[in-house]
Order: sequence, then structure tokens, then C-alpha cells
Amino acid sequence: MELLEQLLGTLEEYRYFALFIGMIIGGESIFLPAVYLTVLGIFEVVPLVAIAGLATVISDTAWYLVGWFMPFSRPS
Repeated sequence: MELLEQLLGTLEEYRYFALFIGMIIGGESIFLPAVYLTVLGIFEVVPLVAIAGLATVISDTAWYLVGWFMPFSRPS
């Protein structure tokens, strides 16, 4: 039980960093609950939008580079 409380405390303390990592990995699946948490007052609007935009650009660029440098052959 102490581990869970410690984990939740860490996530609460570093919530914007957790949002950033979640947005890079999960994208819009993380953004929609984050908007709900913004309505509840847990996040603020401006940092949420800035972090979501930055994470989306980084994630999309990374996936683009993966496709550019590791192209898969198309089936004939």
C-alpha cells in the first residue's frame, strides 16, 4: 500500500512530466483524460496545451524518421 501511495505522490508532483511522456507514447488517448482533469482543476490550460503540442510534434517527428530510415518493402 505504501508503494501505491508513493507512486501516486510522485505522479502528482511530476504531473506535467508524466503528461508529456504519456502524450509521446499514447497521444490523444492521454490528451482527452487530461482535458477532463483540466476541467476538474488538476491541470492548467496553458501548460496542458503547450505540453500536448510539443509532445505531439516530437512523437510525429520520431515516427516519421522511423519510416524514413527503416522503410518496409511493400508486398507485391
